[in-house]
Amino acid sequence: MWRRGTRRSFPTPAWPAVLALAEWSGARTWVDFKRLPFALSWLGVLLIWGFVARRRGAIWASVVALGSGLSYAWLTSSSWLFSEPLFVALCAAFWWAGEPMHASDRNGHAARWVSVAAVIAVLAIFTRSAGLPLAVALIAATLLNRNWRQAALASLIVGVPSLLWFLRGRGVEQEGAYAREFWMVNPYRPELGEIGIPGLVARAFDNAVLYLTEWLPRTFGGDEVGVLGALVLLLVLLALVGWARAMKHRAGLAEWFAPSYAGLILLWPSVWGGERFALPLIPLILLWAGEGLEYLVQRAAASRVPDISARHRVASMAVGAAALTLILPLGQGMSAATRQASDCRRAAEIAGPWACGGLSMVEFTEAAMWSGVNLPADAAVLTRKPRIWHAMSGLASRTYPFLANGDTLLHVADRVGARYIVLDRLTSQADLLARAIGERLGAFCSIAGFGGADGGIRTDLLGVLPPEQRDSSMRADSDEAMVRACPDGFVAVPGRGTALSANPFPYEATSPIPLLTLRP
Repeated sequence: MWRRGTRRSFPTPAWPAVLALAEWSGARTWVDFKRLPFALSWLGVLLIWGFVARRRGAIWASVVALGSGLSYAWLTSSSWLFSEPLFVALCAAFWWAGEPMHASDRNGHAARWVSVAAVIAVLAIFTRSAGLPLAVALIAATLLNRNWRQAALASLIVGVPSLLWFLRGRGVEQEGAYAREFWMVNPYRPELGEIGIPGLVARAFDNAVLYLTEWLPRTFGGDEVGVLGALVLLLVLLALVGWARAMKHRAGLAEWFAPSYAGLILLWPSVWGGERFALPLIPLILLWAGEGLEYLVQRAAASRVPDISARHRVASMAVGAAALTLILPLGQGMSAATRQASDCRRAAEIAGPWACGGLSMVEFTEAAMWSGVNLPADAAVLTRKPRIWHAMSGLASRTYPFLANGDTLLHVADRVGARYIVLDRLTSQADLLARAIGERLGAFCSIAGFGGADGGIRTDLLGVLPPEQRDSSMRADSDEAMVRACPDGFVAVPGRGTALSANPFPYEATSPIPLLTLRP
């Protein structure tokens, strides 16, 4: 149990609120909850259709919406319990609400749509920290259009709840404190230090190369990039032309959102990047790429085709032909997503709901389920994945420090009252943890090991001894250094060297989430 006065993590509330609403409605199993991202993903597709239909009509809307919804990253995000589908749906709703704002200026209804867009921006901010660009886009659009009252209204609607939430979390220790970690070279390697403004410029360039050559092509077609790199680069170049034209003639909220959001993800540390963060940009790239191509074809045909309607037909044919070229990457992406889903389904039948996360994740969740049954109800545990640990065990958890320093590790454990720590194999941070434990080996004891198919222990549950029982002279002199068994008072289980059987908790599609079975 956390000691009184210990500060705890304070996450954004929107996605947890959606999960809580699903639980209140009767969801209990993994399958129940996985229906949420699936439904939200296709809600996002419908909202994208509505946004583009308002701007370009039903045919354009259908191409952009289906091109987005059938992309690899979109399909895979709909099968994971992440907040991305909710966030993208809110982004699409935001763009949709922004379309009538200019027309409404003439009839006095603009304030109504500004209010709707502002509320959506608040929900996006409360879903993910990356929701801030929605607020920036809305306020920038109203200010630059000299709609002072609308800008004040938007600032009030967005600012008041955001400020109240900030004040509520003030002084709370955030495990994902982006404002602090943003300036780190690598948030998972704090010993590497921080960067300044010149470092941000270099980081943005490196991230831009990664998005253009790896992450965006994978967004459409999966892991096998191939010729998709060139196709995506062409799409982005055409989209820049279309975006510039839109900014010149009818800049909406989507046009202001794109540069602010793209700037944010380019300035993030690269370890936070990936194809799932490009999801909100997919429909905009497709839309603007089509408009950019349409403009360039009309301009090229102007000297050869004097009739305006004929030029429009030529441009439409070019855009239609270009849209057909999306069949290749979308087909490749759908095939990859389908194959991945099939493999995950078979793996889950054998090793449980976390099988697709790899053997290390299976062992980690098995350790959590075992701990939920065998450790005291008030046990506090240092882990790499606190929320997953809590869902699988019902026990309190927080992240261990990403430093190879035994004294720092013990200081954090003592400060929060954690008597247990999980030496996992999930990420490279486990190597730092192992080195920290090795520095103060006499401060830890072994409770249980969770081994792979070969019987070797990969994930260990360790106890943190009280200060008076720690042997400061014990240090690891090799990778195979042994931790002594825990004394009475931790839990009566086999000591280190005895691996528990793999998958001791049978899984079926109807199996409930462990946390929900532990509640009265």
